[in-house]
Amino acid sequence: EMLCVECICAKHQKNGVEDFGYGKGYIYVAEELGRFLNLLSDVIEAGFHVVLTAHAQIIKFEQPDEMGAYDRYQLKLGPKTGSRTAALVKEWADMVLFINYKTFSVATDKEGKKNKGQGGARTVYATHHPAWDAKNRHGLPDEFPLDYSYLAHIFNSSTKAPPVLATPPAPPQVVDPPSQTAQEAWGQMTGGQQLAEDQQPSTEDALKPHIPSNIPASLRDLMVQHQVSENEIQIVVSKKGYYPMDTPIAKYDLGFVQGVLVGAWQQV
Repeated sequence: EMLCVECICAKHQKNGVEDFGYGKGYIYVAEELGRFLNLLSDVIEAGFHVVLTAHAQIIKFEQPDEMGAYDRYQLKLGPKTGSRTAALVKEWADMVLFINYKTFSVATDKEGKKNKGQGGARTVYATHHPAWDAKNRHGLPDEFPLDYSYLAHIFNSSTKAPPVLATPPAPPQVVDPPSQTAQEAWGQMTGGQQLAEDQQPSTEDALKPHIPSNIPASLRDLMVQHQVSENEIQIVVSKKGYYPMDTPIAKYDLGFVQGVLVGAWQQV
């Protein structure tokens, strides 16, 4: 933004953006920044990701349909009222992520009149809130730790699966054969028909986790190697807020599978 201001002032031989008068200088700066964002769009179309960083500032905000005002975090772009650069950048970007230290207040006396801040975990906020500007077009959680693995599936859609380590699989656990009572119960559940000896599942097959064949091959190979079931993956993914618990892995976005589940397999 500062380079845009310097460029406009040099082109029109002005000492500062305020010398234009009647807010015209801010219009020129917004037009110049718009041309810059258009160039960045060309860079994106060429296959590169673009990330813009900015500081935040706390300003007093008042909604037209509400009584009173409140403070909120906004981009520290164009602090003057007539500036349009912050709005241009927010509209252009696919994601506006607000990063802050998550703190909480703790009472220091019995009456609860004195408090001090504690905490300090670096947290990313991805959706709009009265206290800050944020947005995303990728279904990210409202907030998550400042960890690239939460965003990797967006950028690493073509990430290849890590090489499979040549380590022997763990030997299967030895379990006792089912008792006669269990066999009778199985017969009752299957309509009273006892399974033939050659049709009964082996102990080794019974111990294998459920891994559907329609899971992408790169992820399925890892699940087979490490004996991880589909249900275990669903539990982890739902706890992180990516997909509901009952969503089959086959319906996960391929970029998410390759970028997060495969790309960060050790963390998963």
